[in-house]
Amino acid sequence: MITNIIKIAWRNIIKNKLYTLLHILGLGLGLATCLFLYTYIAFHHSFDRFHPKADRTFRLVSELHLQKTEYSKGASYAMYKAPQTEMPEVEDATFLLGNQEFTLKIGERLYKTGQQAALASSNWFELFDFDWLKGNPKDLDEVNSIALTAKSAETYFGNADPMGQIILVDNKHPFKVVGVIDDSRSNTSLKAELYLSLNSIRSLQPDIMDAFFSYWRFINSSNNVFVSLQHPLQKEAVEQKLMQLAAKNLDPSVTNVYNFKLLPLEEVHFDMNYGGTAKKSLLVVLAIVGGCIMVVASINYINLSIAQQARRSVEIGTRKVLGESGKQLFIQFLIESILITLVALCLSFAFIQLAIAIALSTVGLQVIKAAWANPVDSLRDE
Repeated sequence: MITNIIKIAWRNIIKNKLYTLLHILGLGLGLATCLFLYTYIAFHHSFDRFHPKADRTFRLVSELHLQKTEYSKGASYAMYKAPQTEMPEVEDATFLLGNQEFTLKIGERLYKTGQQAALASSNWFELFDFDWLKGNPKDLDEVNSIALTAKSAETYFGNADPMGQIILVDNKHPFKVVGVIDDSRSNTSLKAELYLSLNSIRSLQPDIMDAFFSYWRFINSSNNVFVSLQHPLQKEAVEQKLMQLAAKNLDPSVTNVYNFKLLPLEEVHFDMNYGGTAKKSLLVVLAIVGGCIMVVASINYINLSIAQQARRSVEIGTRKVLGESGKQLFIQFLIESILITLVALCLSFAFIQLAIAIALSTVGLQVIKAAWANPVDSLRDE
């Protein structure tokens, strides 16, 4: 019986070509737009949520209240050390010196890293879930050690195994490759292309001042300090203790102008004051636009269906005379709607691929490509 209903439904769909085309195009465009926007929004909301301790991990940031409030996403090395010994609420803390630029010599070739290099230690990878494809994060604590992302390893060494290879940094510091890190995830704000041992900072920068390690006001946007708390609700208590420690370690004349805060990891991607790259308000607008488009497409589909049913009144009456019940007619029209919707859904994926191609060629929206390269991860993390 169901087979016959499906056959009849398909014949009716083919018979009314104009209405079918309008239904499919309207629903297909509406579904494509909504799926496109939903994936884009879900991708942004998934940023850094894949880390095991994401819900209780915070970035240490600061505000400087002068005539105008200045915001800094950076902190000082001394502020990184203090919570570990002074605050029992802090489970772990990590420090990364980012935006570093070096010249690398590999064999006879020279490479510029741009500002994609960072200095870190193994606890960075204990707090954040970046998989090591080769090597062990603990090896990064050794002086003159370096870990590469999979992309940079391919750039520097091609198909050869980079493990154990020597890279000459700034033409005088030999660094041994101790690891290769998976960089396939795009939904993270905490990226670098290569990680040099933080314990090598004095050899890389011999003129670095001792104040860098001990002075609370040595705040720089390249200094990334993150802490994980025993419980996320301890955030306010830790912020209060931070201000108490600041009062002890800062000059009294500047204590009142500084305000140290904990920025939740999930907000790092969105807070524009602290280096965020996406506005939540824009994502809300896109969600509303997508919802409105879907409502309009649905209303258009309903109106066209009602208009079509008026034309099919003779068919409906004839089938009732021949003994079909209201339930059977309902099932018949429901099957037709389902078939049209399925065809429209398939067409919507073709529309999405076309939209991605246009977006990449005209405005270079690489983030859209990343979102659709692995949409399952984006939706799962969301």
